[in-house]
Amino acid sequence: MSFRVPASVVSVMLVILGSPCLAIEPPPPPCPWSEMSPFDREIHRTLLPDPSAAFDESTARLFVGSKGTRCAGFLLVGMLRRNCMNDAANAQEVLRVLLSQQWNEPGARRHGVWRTSLDGEKLDENWREFVGVSLIVALEYFPERLSPGLTLDMHVALLLAAEGASARDVGPDYTNIALMSAFLLAYVGLESDRPALVKQGTEKAQDVYDLFQEHKTFTEYNSPTYYGVDLLGLALWRELGPTDMFRRRGAELEANLWHDIGAFYHSSLKNMAGPYCRAYGMDMTKYTALTGLLIGQAIESGKDAPLPLGLAQDRPFEWAYGPIYSILKPKVPAEAMRRLRKFDGPRRNCVNGPACRYPQREKRRRKL
Repeated sequence: MSFRVPASVVSVMLVILGSPCLAIEPPPPPCPWSEMSPFDREIHRTLLPDPSAAFDESTARLFVGSKGTRCAGFLLVGMLRRNCMNDAANAQEVLRVLLSQQWNEPGARRHGVWRTSLDGEKLDENWREFVGVSLIVALEYFPERLSPGLTLDMHVALLLAAEGASARDVGPDYTNIALMSAFLLAYVGLESDRPALVKQGTEKAQDVYDLFQEHKTFTEYNSPTYYGVDLLGLALWRELGPTDMFRRRGAELEANLWHDIGAFYHSSLKNMAGPYCRAYGMDMTKYTALTGLLIGQAIESGKDAPLPLGLAQDRPFEWAYGPIYSILKPKVPAEAMRRLRKFDGPRRNCVNGPACRYPQREKRRRKL
């Protein structure tokens, strides 16, 4: 027995099926685990929020409140990179909250600075650079995952940060901030057509480079924490530097710094030998040191890196750098990489001591 569906019914069915309310949404992007090393996957799974949960303004404020503005900036970059399910939308909600935490007070010391905590009043001028570089990485690597309006707001915020950084004019001996500040000034100056900012950033970069050449090292010497920020700044120079000078000098200084790290690192002990400047501990397996995170990135192994087990240790918030390190991968020279992977025997490191000037006399003394 056959029957024909009346034309009026067919029309109603087509209207219903074509309704936007019933339209089939495209499936969310899968999590790109296959594109990440096991170490990267573990970092993203451990640190980032569940991508199946959708953020609104209230949720985003809770996230920034619990992480702090610096860490929230690094983690939202990880959400944009993972881009799984609600990640991109959630990252944008976090960005909106983050942008609301910047002071816009021309002429004031805190102009362009982000609050360190949600709606807090603590002033740390370094937050211009810490939060600013996370915005730049988001804009450079994931522009298609950001709305046009939000993108414009991010550029405005970066200009405010650069204006404040220009007025502060941090010296080249404050290595980790100077490296990021030079990049921030030159990058924003080029993007916003402010030649004075480009000039100031370029001159600051030259000053940092010249200071390094005096002793082939940075003033924050052998710091397991601040070498990690130095390497972040140098990776920004290398990958996103606004001029050829930034890119060349960034690669050169990064290689030199890794040679120094390799010379002082004992892979069997999972520690860097002293002396230290600005160290937060004596054992890298007891607290989170940024250089340990970067060694894990370089050798693609958390188990073999100088890192504490789990997140319940001193300075656990430093793990938030993980996602941005996974984008700006460290470039380690071959000799230093060998030392990161395997201890190659006792060695004496010196800069300008007697053993450097009189190696034969030092050798005879050891035989006595």
